[in-house]
Amino acid sequence: MSRYQDITGQTFGRLTALSHAGSTPKGQAIWNWSCTCGGAKTAPAGEVRRGKVASCGCLAIEQKRAAAKSQQHPFSRANMYPERKSWENMIARCHTPTSKSYSNYGGRGISVCSRWRESFESFVQDMGKRPAGTTIERIDSNGGYSPDNCRWATMKEQANNRRTNHLITVGGQTRTIAQWADYLGISCYVIHTRIYQGMSDHDAVTKSMLKI
Repeated sequence: MSRYQDITGQTFGRLTALSHAGSTPKGQAIWNWSCTCGGAKTAPAGEVRRGKVASCGCLAIEQKRAAAKSQQHPFSRANMYPERKSWENMIARCHTPTSKSYSNYGGRGISVCSRWRESFESFVQDMGKRPAGTTIERIDSNGGYSPDNCRWATMKEQANNRRTNHLITVGGQTRTIAQWADYLGISCYVIHTRIYQGMSDHDAVTKSMLKI
C-alpha cells in the first residue's frame, strides 16, 4: 500500500478531507471529501490542493447560472453589443493615450462627461439603442461627449451636417469628407474610418488619390 499524507479535516476550496479512499494507478492519494454545500466528492488530493477540483460540482453549476443571468441582464454585452462597443471606443479615444485615435480626440481636449464615463447604463438611458448603420456623433465637433451634444447618426448625415462638417484641405482644395468621397469615387465611410483609426486628414484623402 502506497504511503500518503494524512490531511483529514483539512479544507481546500469548498472541500474538506474526510478519509483516504485509495490511490490512482500513478500512486496519487485519493480522498473522500465533503463540500460546503452538503455534497460529497471523491478526488485525488493533488488535484484538490492545486484547485483543479474546488467543489463537488456545485461551483461549476453556480458559475454557469451566474453567466446565464448576466447574459439576460438588459444592459449585458450580449444584449447591447453595438451600444457597448460605441461606449468603449468613445472612452478609449478620449481617455486612453495608447488608442490610435487619441491624438484626434483626447489629445486635443475632447473628453467624455463623468455621467457616461462612469456608467454604461447612463449612456444607454440618455442615447437609447443604437440604430443600424449609425455611429455616435458630436453636434458640436469641438465639444465633448455628453447627453446634450451627441446623437446617433449615419455617416451621410454626419458628412452633410453643416454644423459638424469636417473640412479637409489637400493641394490647396478644401472639401468636406462627403465632397472628397464623391470626388474620389469612394464611400465617405472609408475616409471616416481612416481618420477614426488614427490616420491624418491629409493621408486619409491622399491614400485614395494614389490609386486613381
